[in-house]
Amino acid sequence: PGTYVENINFNGKNIVISSLFLTTGDTSSISQTIIDGNSNGTVVWFNNGEDSSAVLSGFTIQNGMAHKGGGINFYGEVSPIIQHCIIQNNIAEQRYLENGSGGGIYCNNGPDPIFIKCIIRNNIAESYEGMGGQGGGAYIRNNFGDIGNPRFIKTLIYGNIADLGTSIYSKGGGLYFFNSIPEILNCTISNNMAGFGGGIAVARSEIHLVNSILWGNSNDQIDIDQTDPDSGLVAFSNVQGGEAGVTGYIFWPEGNKNADPLFVDTAIGDYRLQEGSPCIDAGTTLFIWNGDTLLDLSPEDYVGSAPDMGAFEYSAVSIVDNSIQTPTQFLLLQNFPNPFNPETTISYQLPKASFVNLVVYDVLGQLVETLVNGKVQPGYYNIVWNASNVSSGMYFYKVTVDEYSATGKCLLLK
Repeated sequence: PGTYVENINFNGKNIVISSLFLTTGDTSSISQTIIDGNSNGTVVWFNNGEDSSAVLSGFTIQNGMAHKGGGINFYGEVSPIIQHCIIQNNIAEQRYLENGSGGGIYCNNGPDPIFIKCIIRNNIAESYEGMGGQGGGAYIRNNFGDIGNPRFIKTLIYGNIADLGTSIYSKGGGLYFFNSIPEILNCTISNNMAGFGGGIAVARSEIHLVNSILWGNSNDQIDIDQTDPDSGLVAFSNVQGGEAGVTGYIFWPEGNKNADPLFVDTAIGDYRLQEGSPCIDAGTTLFIWNGDTLLDLSPEDYVGSAPDMGAFEYSAVSIVDNSIQTPTQFLLLQNFPNPFNPETTISYQLPKASFVNLVVYDVLGQLVETLVNGKVQPGYYNIVWNASNVSSGMYFYKVTVDEYSATGKCLLLK
């Protein structure tokens, strides 16, 4: 356990790098063993042909900043396994007159990484002059002829942003796929934001999504930028808006739902299911698509009469305990969308109970509105500012938390 301020590269070595979680099973090791990029490039690299025997296990990967892939970058024919990791607070920054791609994760040229029981949260793909960021949580793109087959299994993806919401290029708040065949199995994708495909954006890809939940993403849950009927399927999943929550063509068999999943407490990042959730026992143990077995679960893999939808089994002992849900540092995120009209969301995270003051000022330094002023419990917060009663222009929002403060700026265009 500890915070390691460094950037690491597997350099083609098919080895296992892990926290003590691997040997003890203690989930607190995940949040206590941190590789911190210190805003100095990608935190973890795989770019020398690593295969599935290269494993990264039981870490928090945070504070990376790079043009492509702030947290983890996969390049070329690599297929490592990332398991029981938290990938958070990374930024794909706008650079070289281009938008950022893959705030948390960037994959290019045929990689096949596998993510198992991970949390991908609060990562940002920045916009360049309105071009729009892509893939706030993960951006997976392959050249023609190099089809990738990434897999996300029992993974929670939330609070990621592909900035800027007003741009046609802002796509894939949670996940963005281009020229890929991704498998998304028993995942929860919630409260991510983008101009298109707040949850998932797909182009020239065939997505396979089974036993999963997409809820509270904006705008739309899935955006499919193609007319090819082989764009994939959504099966035994809970999607907000039902089939209407998908923009574009997707195969939609029986077994899908459109009902509030009843998460425990999204304000603190707890996306487990409450008693009475329509997602409990609503998944499938076996799913075969075009002759390929996408899912084949044994009774040891779930609790109850059938698997639940989403990343966590109700009443099961989860790999993610409550300590992982608490932020490790105070952080103010860029508002989204920006520019906006008339509402925008200001997000911040709080590592401990504190007195919080969140206010908005105009360019003259005059107080416009107080959004928060009081004692707040630790967690992740999204505060909506409705600016319908003020004129267009630049505004500044400031959060003061005990002895800390941070300021951001936003643009209202009416």
